[in-house]
Amino acid sequence: MEFDKLVALITQQVFNNIKQNTVMKKKILLLSKENNNKIQELLGSDFDLEYYEDNIDLNSYEHIICPSLCTNGLASLALGMSSSKMLSKMIEAIFMGKNVIVLEDGMEYRKFKGTAPKTLYKTFLEYEEKVRNFGVRIVQVDSLKAELNQKKSKSNLIEDETVKHNDDVVFHKEVQSTEIIEVKDSLHIRNKKLIAESDLRKVYMNGVRNITIDKKSILTPLAKDFVRIYHLNITRA
Repeated sequence: MEFDKLVALITQQVFNNIKQNTVMKKKILLLSKENNNKIQELLGSDFDLEYYEDNIDLNSYEHIICPSLCTNGLASLALGMSSSKMLSKMIEAIFMGKNVIVLEDGMEYRKFKGTAPKTLYKTFLEYEEKVRNFGVRIVQVDSLKAELNQKKSKSNLIEDETVKHNDDVVFHKEVQSTEIIEVKDSLHIRNKKLIAESDLRKVYMNGVRNITIDKKSILTPLAKDFVRIYHLNITRA
């Protein structure tokens, strides 16, 4: 009899552990099945993945992932227009304050940067920036898991404190100890080895056009494109 009680106790404990682990998993809604194998491989069993269906309730999902976004979809989203059921759900998720993520690898317009007219490509860069300003995160698929584990409120570029010393100079400190010194419409990025497009876009939206970087700092290819398209003045010191 004691043995039966012990078996029942162990069985109940195992059941409770399984139930607890299931509850703790973050629920993620994938808006399409594109790259789903890659996403499942990256996320493993740490997340509960489900796929979009009509009339789905977004309340039970912590993250909404859009694996691909066509040019028409990006333009519509930037204007707050729902040209499809999927976009309608994305806009609804944004209004609800959900963590909406678009995979950078699925941004269709970027495939045409070598052939598209400069003004057209610039227009879609601005659409992308608008979408980012809505709170949508655009990340590479390989960085997806790390992104999902971050808090939504975390800034992509500048975090923590801003210390004002006078009207002209502001020091911003990053987690990585990167120091950014802004003087009116100029800015000096120090101690940052790799400068991405998102870094330049952030300061560009704040009106900065003249940027000084360290001699050994490296601009990513997308960052170089951003400099060329938006006529930024980059100097090394």
